[in-house]
Amino acid sequence: MSNVIVRDLKYLNEDALENIFAYCLRIEKDKLSDSKQSVIWGGNGLLLNTPQSAINSFIAIKSNYNKNLGNLLHHVIINLKCDKKISDLISIAIEIGEKIGFDFFKKGFQSAYFIHIKNGYVHIHLIVNSISYMTGNRINSSGWLGNNIISYLFLNYPHLKWEYNVIYNNERYY
Repeated sequence: MSNVIVRDLKYLNEDALENIFAYCLRIEKDKLSDSKQSVIWGGNGLLLNTPQSAINSFIAIKSNYNKNLGNLLHHVIINLKCDKKISDLISIAIEIGEKIGFDFFKKGFQSAYFIHIKNGYVHIHLIVNSISYMTGNRINSSGWLGNNIISYLFLNYPHLKWEYNVIYNNERYY
């Protein structure tokens, strides 16, 4: 069974974007300026030359609206598992990362996706800017984010048999 996990954590540290990008890329933070990465990644509304340029794109929107404080991002994990070959699931994962990211971009939010394999699942980590580039408004609810994603997946990929979880943990900061 495939699932969607919304990490309802607080990303309040000023280096939260660097921390989560490094985590998703499986690298140290000092490698964020390298253009070559071993993890498949992409995004919408971002400069994608390097992970650091993508992070700077997130920061530019926050600075433009003077919203550098508060929750800096939202993190969603999409786990794919079914009877398909891993290589087929990776192709599906890239498609999902690009299409969901573009859907949020149309709604005014930058996003980045990262794809790797862990424990027989193909993982898609989706990082969404908490501030809209169109309005400067903040995503108020990770539930809104998760509901948009799971609705899209149920409609477009029903064969992956979805379940949806929200992981609440207000004690952990990135």
